[in-house]
Amino acid sequence: MTPAEASVKAAEICRLAPVVPVLVIEELAHAKPLAQALVKGGLPALEVTLRTQVALDVIRAMAHEVLVMYLGRPMEVADRDTLYERPLHPYTQALLSAVPVPEPRRDRERILLNGDLPSPQNPPSGCVFRTRCPYATEKCAAEIPVLVESEPGHGVACHYPKLREVL
Repeated sequence: MTPAEASVKAAEICRLAPVVPVLVIEELAHAKPLAQALVKGGLPALEVTLRTQVALDVIRAMAHEVLVMYLGRPMEVADRDTLYERPLHPYTQALLSAVPVPEPRRDRERILLNGDLPSPQNPPSGCVFRTRCPYATEKCAAEIPVLVESEPGHGVACHYPKLREVL
């Protein structure tokens, strides 16, 4: 991600995110330009590279607002409780389905993503998550979804967001 691309994304995120600390969640370390752009835009940011979904429990304990990213693009942003209780993006849902359940007798479906992680240097057209998304259509290949506020303070970048219980 170039600094110019990061500035554009940061402006989009700042539009939806309240002026409180933001925790940037990213699978790959290339989120650094975006974290720097968020700080320049007035939002303190902490970059976290996830190597295990167990880190999501730590994030839930320390974050107030959470921004979920995939290949350097924002997928979903919300306050911690909203994001963990009502995730709308399929990627967020898959991440949260991997969090260990504190109640061993409670069943939960683990959402497994098919396909390989696309290259950040050559991301897919349209929605960068579409190659692994179970709901992807031709629209997802043709159009980049914008981060839209689905409810106050809860933004999602998906053509087909849907509520699915994962916890």
